[in-house]
Amino acid sequence: MAKVQIFKYYKNRKLYNTVTKKLSNHKEILKTLRQGTDVKVICNESGDDVTHHSLFQILISEMKESPTYVSKIFKILLLADKSKMLEFKKFSDEYIFSLDTKSKKSKTKTKKNNT
Repeated sequence: MAKVQIFKYYKNRKLYNTVTKKLSNHKEILKTLRQGTDVKVICNESGDDVTHHSLFQILISEMKESPTYVSKIFKILLLADKSKMLEFKKFSDEYIFSLDTKSKKSKTKTKKNNT
């Protein structure tokens, strides 16, 4: 993930996408990540990087949809030593890349079917 998209976090819990210049939400951040673009969330008031806070909120909301899967991820993260964390990072990077590849293939098939 080479590109980084900046989102601003406001005191009233609003997110602002600096690329589209519109209000945003956690689903858009997740969509951006799935498209292969890294994100950074900056507190507008303090300038602090609060990306970890937003990603945690996304994880919690995703947990509602698949609690067993997310619980396993939490256990891995909480109990892992450094080598396991590197292994997990490699796995997660490959998984995200596979999602992105599937998404691109799906879009290509749709375009071919429409022509």
